[in-house]
Amino acid sequence: MIESGEKLKQLREEKGMTQQTLADMLYVTRQAVSRWECGARYPDLITTKKISQILGVTIDELVSGEKLKENIENKPILVPKRENVIQIVMYTMIAAMNILQLLFAAFAYWDDHVQFGRFSYTIMNCSMDLERIVTMLAALCGIYISSKDKMTARITGCILCIPYIFTNVNFFAFVAEYYRMGAPGELIISSWFFGLVLPLLMPIYILMYFFQKKRSLPYYGIVIICLYSIILELRFLVNQLISMYTYGLADPVFVFTNAIVGLISAVLMSCLLWYQAFKWNKSKLAAIKYK
Repeated sequence: MIESGEKLKQLREEKGMTQQTLADMLYVTRQAVSRWECGARYPDLITTKKISQILGVTIDELVSGEKLKENIENKPILVPKRENVIQIVMYTMIAAMNILQLLFAAFAYWDDHVQFGRFSYTIMNCSMDLERIVTMLAALCGIYISSKDKMTARITGCILCIPYIFTNVNFFAFVAEYYRMGAPGELIISSWFFGLVLPLLMPIYILMYFFQKKRSLPYYGIVIICLYSIILELRFLVNQLISMYTYGLADPVFVFTNAIVGLISAVLMSCLLWYQAFKWNKSKLAAIKYK
């Protein structure tokens, strides 16, 4: 990284720039530049290249290449202030979508109690509500960490793999419901593969991708995971539409709205995962090129 914060400060002052001026040219906050100069934090490789261009020096004059490659995984993925703001907005929307789904679920349970005098809360309902609560909490953590400019690759991987982990939890809840209903024989091999094996591989891949020190796992694997997640939510939405017209659900608008909210949440999460994986891959490629 920058061998000395004083070196950056000296070069900046020689150009007659303030910290705010340099920050505006890099699309980061003034506090970020201040942390670089005092040695508390370090810019990533792409930002370092921009700094060298702005200050009219070579990267070798500005940084120690080996330290740059060693510390790249400890730096925020999204350095520009605008990208970080978008990240915070997306995490906020994800949290809001999950809160809406929890409210919809509470309304459905209450409506069932009022109309039929019962409170049917199955294992599957419990699993899905738990997924929404944990995903909401993960999104809130994302908001807080992003606001502190500390969203590193490893933290990103830990947060964004949570929905995929709960896909496995939901499958086990689904199997438990089948056994409770006395119909376990209907579960075929493909159900186990798409319900258990594949969802188990996805969070493992996400974690390995964001924790890797070298560029060993392909970025396109994350793209496939994101597309697959969106397709699953679209399939669920279509099934809900079919159910509304086939079985005559009591409140089709409510069911459809809930499915749309779930789709929006999945799309937001997938887009966030895709873009952060893209930026991480770009940083890795830049590090390899610099090497």
